[in-house]
Amino acid sequence: MQNFSEKKFEFLCKQCDEILLEKKNNIFRQGNHILHVVREHPIFISRYAPIFKYKNHKFYFFLFKRFAANIIKLFLKNFYVIISFPIRAKDKKLNKKISSIFFSHLLRDSFIKNDEDFYFKSLPDKFSKERSNSIIFYINNTSYSSKVLNKKFNLYSKKWYALPKFLSVQKEIKISFGLLKDGFKIFKDSLNLRGERKKIRELAAIESLSLNSHFSIRMFYFTKKIMDQIEPEYIFTTYEGHSWERLVYAAAKFKNKNVKNIGYQHALIFSKQHALRRSLADQFNPDFILTSGRVGKSILEKSKILSKERIINFGSPRTDVNIIEKNSFQPNKDSVLFLPEGDYKECELMIDLAFELSAHHKTMNYIVRFHPLISVGKLEERYKKSLLLNENVRFSISTLEKDLDESNYVIYRGTTTVIKAIEHGLYPIYFSLRNEMSINPLHDIDIDIIFNNLDFSKIILKNEKIKKSKLKKIQKHATGFFSPLNYREALKIKTIQ
Repeated sequence: MQNFSEKKFEFLCKQCDEILLEKKNNIFRQGNHILHVVREHPIFISRYAPIFKYKNHKFYFFLFKRFAANIIKLFLKNFYVIISFPIRAKDKKLNKKISSIFFSHLLRDSFIKNDEDFYFKSLPDKFSKERSNSIIFYINNTSYSSKVLNKKFNLYSKKWYALPKFLSVQKEIKISFGLLKDGFKIFKDSLNLRGERKKIRELAAIESLSLNSHFSIRMFYFTKKIMDQIEPEYIFTTYEGHSWERLVYAAAKFKNKNVKNIGYQHALIFSKQHALRRSLADQFNPDFILTSGRVGKSILEKSKILSKERIINFGSPRTDVNIIEKNSFQPNKDSVLFLPEGDYKECELMIDLAFELSAHHKTMNYIVRFHPLISVGKLEERYKKSLLLNENVRFSISTLEKDLDESNYVIYRGTTTVIKAIEHGLYPIYFSLRNEMSINPLHDIDIDIIFNNLDFSKIILKNEKIKKSKLKKIQKHATGFFSPLNYREALKIKTIQ
């Protein structure tokens, strides 16, 4: 984001942490999503941009709009909770002997048919002595209702359970009241401040009413309710620095101080990734962190959030163990693969670049592959005319492997899927905007950067031997980001006191 410098980002992180730690044991303060600054990517920092971008009158107009939007969404949410209460599905009865709980994500409908979890793979079965001793709770991002999903899971005899969208009417009102009360406290504390410090608190006060903050507190009560039925020894979550992860850990400790909370750092750690690396009050911190590779383990060890023995390199399903020797650059291929992230603004940037390149390099093909959260059909309809005029550009619905096999260049911004492309011999090119903080996940490697078509032209005209040599060096360095899955390493958690 162009109005965000590194200095401003660091100031923002410091101020948000200060507000969090003022009430370090309060779940409503810790559940305020805006106070958990995840990383420097525009997807995350765009919500903070008005603090630095707008003068006073514009900023307060923005705050008013955010406040009105949050109130309307909150009213509609509570109205839905009330009218749907009579037809809501009954809670699932849980096996009291379950020893391990996993919180994961269903990102798209096709995940339902998977035999293993997208993130944890076979760990739920391998970590427990018996298959019935673990259960996976899913945050539902599919088009299906949780009720329908749970019927499907029962049909497939899976130990999976989609979390409901809401709790009881009384609990939802309790969440809203608690967040509203803390929002007033944050706003009151802002009255004695000036400038950007004041604006950060005012935004945090408004965002205490957001649906994202409600979701985090809801995850606290979901976990607490689960813990009322069973007494697991281990609770696993994905771990990226979001507020809901911290609330799950706190709820588990609230019910059982001896439970072990484990976070799985499954994606690359960016240069200025913040919330993942900073410590909060003990009950909000994980007891162990599983990393996706050697690089992640090293970064987290330096952060000192946990002792070294409690940070374990579990590995990642993202790495291709079948590739013994990394593929070399293939100059005979003529396709460029674009890998935008799961954000429509990021998709628009990459699509516009694809059309720009196609207009100047008509002999090449351009494949845009979207994140699972993005609707391909929606974007095809939006860019229908442009796609008809540029037949060498297509929006992919193929498998990732097929797209990789067809391509020899990969253009990316913040996605970690670029690692898999590099393994398959695609030459990586980072697409940057002018005057923005880098969001390159491969920030510590010498990667070619482009801003426009002219920069791309220079790269494709480079000597092929030079590109092959450079790709080989990149591949060697990239092996540390994602290691092959090692279940034995994860099982060490059971032996560490």
